[in-house]
Amino acid sequence: MPGRKKIDFSKSRYVDKRLLHRRPQEIKKRHGIRGDAPKRPLLSVSVTSAVRNFAGPFPKTEAGIRQMIQQLVQQVKFVRDEEHIAKGHYMVQAAHDVLTYRKIPVIFAKDGSPIFGCNTMCSALAACLRAKKIPYHFVKTIARWERETEGPSHSVIEFKIGNRTFVSDPFPRHNPMQQVGRALREQIENLEKDGKWARLKHSEEAGIYSIEDMDKFNPRRRKK
Repeated sequence: MPGRKKIDFSKSRYVDKRLLHRRPQEIKKRHGIRGDAPKRPLLSVSVTSAVRNFAGPFPKTEAGIRQMIQQLVQQVKFVRDEEHIAKGHYMVQAAHDVLTYRKIPVIFAKDGSPIFGCNTMCSALAACLRAKKIPYHFVKTIARWERETEGPSHSVIEFKIGNRTFVSDPFPRHNPMQQVGRALREQIENLEKDGKWARLKHSEEAGIYSIEDMDKFNPRRRKK
């Protein structure tokens, strides 16, 4: 972890210490977590009892999933913390941890928006959709994707209920689930052509294991 202050995750307020040993080996290596490679790694989007307990009561309908996402976004708090804490928990904190503790360490921009929180929140959203067996994509895109063509990297979730496509974006928190109509579909197609709408199952699939890996899907560097 060159250039980044080491964190003692055994004292963290944001991760379940009992499951630290199950982090993927590359994440453990990057973040200084000891232990052998786990036989069943706990991925950022793994479905655990904490995820099932949260997602289980909601009906597998458009209204039920909308309510699930709204409650998740409302209940999970972005906690202002030191920069090295926010950066250090990036990719260590999995959906299980978010659903267990309901908080994500971040720093805040001058406009009051949280930095580094979208990836972790989207991992929790994706895990909840997995628990409901709803097909989804973890999308690496740009901030304000619905109306901009340039911007800093951002994460959202794209999923389907029946024949309808939706995008769940934790920012803005008042409208975290939008149906994709003609205008949004055209915007997504344009972003995709420009390398700014990368569909994954989880961040690990793209080789993202720490904050230092964010540039692997920096849209500003992915123009075709």
